[in-house]
Amino acid sequence: MCLRFSLILLAILLPFSGLCADKAENIVIDDMSLTYTLVASGGKLKSTKIVNECTYKATSHAETVLAHEFYSDHISIDKAKAPGAKPIYRSWEDGDMFYSGSRVCVLPVRVEPGKPTKVLFEKTIKTPEQGSVIHLSQYYDTRHCRVSVKVPAELAGKMKVTPYNLDPCMKFGTEEKKDGSMEYFVESTDLKAYKSERDAPSPAVIAPKLIITGLFADWKELYGFVHSLVPEISTPDSEVAQLTRQVIAGAPDDKAKVDSIVSWVRQNIRYVAVEHGEYGIKPGAGGDVLAARFGDCKCSASLIKDMLCQAGIDGRLVWIGTKGRVPTSWTQAPILGSGNHMIAAAVLNDTILYLDGTASWIPPRYTPPNLRGVEAMMEDGETGVINIIPDHGDARYDIDEFTGRYAIAGNDLSGTVVRRLGGYMREGIISSYNGLDARKRTDFLSRVLSYKSKNTSVSGAEISIPYLGDDVTVNGSVVERGAARKVGEDIYLSLRPFRRSLDVYRTSKRVHPFNLGPELTCSYDYEVDVPEGYEPQLPERLEAISPWYEGVIEYTFDNSVLRCKASLSQARLDAAPEDLTELNAALKELRRISDINIVLKPVHEL
Repeated sequence: MCLRFSLILLAILLPFSGLCADKAENIVIDDMSLTYTLVASGGKLKSTKIVNECTYKATSHAETVLAHEFYSDHISIDKAKAPGAKPIYRSWEDGDMFYSGSRVCVLPVRVEPGKPTKVLFEKTIKTPEQGSVIHLSQYYDTRHCRVSVKVPAELAGKMKVTPYNLDPCMKFGTEEKKDGSMEYFVESTDLKAYKSERDAPSPAVIAPKLIITGLFADWKELYGFVHSLVPEISTPDSEVAQLTRQVIAGAPDDKAKVDSIVSWVRQNIRYVAVEHGEYGIKPGAGGDVLAARFGDCKCSASLIKDMLCQAGIDGRLVWIGTKGRVPTSWTQAPILGSGNHMIAAAVLNDTILYLDGTASWIPPRYTPPNLRGVEAMMEDGETGVINIIPDHGDARYDIDEFTGRYAIAGNDLSGTVVRRLGGYMREGIISSYNGLDARKRTDFLSRVLSYKSKNTSVSGAEISIPYLGDDVTVNGSVVERGAARKVGEDIYLSLRPFRRSLDVYRTSKRVHPFNLGPELTCSYDYEVDVPEGYEPQLPERLEAISPWYEGVIEYTFDNSVLRCKASLSQARLDAAPEDLTELNAALKELRRISDINIVLKPVHEL
């Protein structure tokens, strides 16, 4: 069962549930048997039968468990059975931007203390290429679980099952039967429920699973399958061709034509994911996407490719697995699960430009962090080609910069602040701003400038969004309350230059590793008008250097202006649970040097 789906089901099916807040402690899975049987015909995998038998126990009080399985046009529920429960069949969509055609079958099962309750689901996956990954995590603590994959003799020579990232409580094994069939299994004892943790990598990457390979012999055979679904290019007299001529008019060279085409698609094709059935892997034709004016990553990539070809440029589709979201690459595991995204590519004489049509607000020719360095399966006739998307320093565009000019007003600092954001930070803030109701945008911009400080009030916040790749700026008037405290004749200034989260992590029972990326250097430049008759006592250069962070703060004073220049960058983007103490110490040291006050003293005391 998927933790994310189960949590949302609580809200959908609350009237049926009688749920208790401590369900994870009260309900346990006493025993679970999950069997995948691969069904062959003519030496090929035709379907997969799944039988899930699960016995629940309540340790302290009666409770209703929402046992459930998902299905669709290509996955059938053949049986759903539990004592005293009637199956509930409902549509299921995860979020408002995706349409998958999925449905959910739910058995609301009342579990009484001392009475083990067995639930049975039987399913059939009719399109076996979409059933290559078996997730092993559970929503409840599980005392015993056996997950097995049965491979018939006629497939045993090519179908393989490989364990991935198993928990210490899991044991993987294989058994060859007398008839030549194979059984792969994972036995788990005292498996803890999967839990989310702050800044953990995606569950798709770190959760334990079994990966079934062999349906495609290698990535080239997989490429042949997905490439057979690629639509034809529009005709020269089509609406796509006419639009292309308008969009590239006046572009001086091929790179400028590429920029114009990609910018048009990003700004005019609304992102709506249609993952229903075959549409989960089949790109829409360029003309259809243009007519609908919406589509998912496959649709925008298909339209970009079509327009590139109409412009006389070698446009191609590219299948990828984004960084940190899939556990395997195409060459490691030739399965559909090794990819989760599609982009386009423009193959020019001197370079290949990789073009993500869904990233509406990134700079032209900019590679987002989730694409840098990943393996790409690119169109190349009937054979395809594997490339690595370059990680060529696009981080230089990734900017988060604060500048401010302040004057002392009583116990406060009053002035103006400008925040400049580029690269993926530009994409993030524009997407967030545009996604808000107009009435909430001013508050959002105020939070962008105050950055979680309860002592900062903002007025007149405004945003400037250039059309293409220039950095976004947010500016406004601010009052930093209590940031200029007077103690006797001295004034204590608190500038807190590091405007980003420096919260330490909980030290108890951390399970998952940390993902602290992507790479980013934040810079800060503040000026404070010092009152006549005062001079500051300045610390020497402040540094907090660790394996994860490099923080530097420097103060100078000239012509009655105190200036603070600081930078904070991440030197390492990951950490293991055993690094937690050292990681927290690094965060505390950054916070300490950022919180150091600057004392302004009357000149006669100096």
